[in-house]
Amino acid sequence: MKAICQLLEKIERGELDLAEWLGFDVELGKPWVSDSPRLVSDAELGQLVGERRPGLVARLQRLDLLQRRGDAHLIPSPGLLQIALRLETAGVDLETAAGILTVIRKHAARAAADLAKQFFKQASRGFGRGASARELAEAVGALRASSQEALRLVFAQEMERVLRKLVESGKATTIPRGKRENA
Repeated sequence: MKAICQLLEKIERGELDLAEWLGFDVELGKPWVSDSPRLVSDAELGQLVGERRPGLVARLQRLDLLQRRGDAHLIPSPGLLQIALRLETAGVDLETAAGILTVIRKHAARAAADLAKQFFKQASRGFGRGASARELAEAVGALRASSQEALRLVFAQEMERVLRKLVESGKATTIPRGKRENA
């Protein structure tokens, strides 16, 4: 409540342009990815998941990749469903794929919280140059694109480092022989 009063006082004194502030608010509210929940029929679900395997729908529901809604199915994240199905096609069972997505979400949630805290700490200082609301909105737009690219790059670098270390330590050879392809 105090913050709202201070904001209104700044607007009344002409220290803050309401249109600029609202533009900043709009920029903050824009989606960061186009992966909205989707409601599909049985036929559409069949097209999305391909050949039905016994128990597939039940497994997808148990893993929270799919939810039954009457005669339809809600897919909370069509993108994540497709990733899990691609991993399954590559030989990774759906339970492991869902576990992978859970690990990524857990660490991404922490990274997002840390990033937002860092960004707004600096934004409150005007990034060292007294940024206006319009400039802050532009900075959020740049953060949206740059942070996604940085996350992709840093994650790839870290996976390379971890896998290289695993191979060098000999631990990558602990996969049971019957499970590895003969070279």
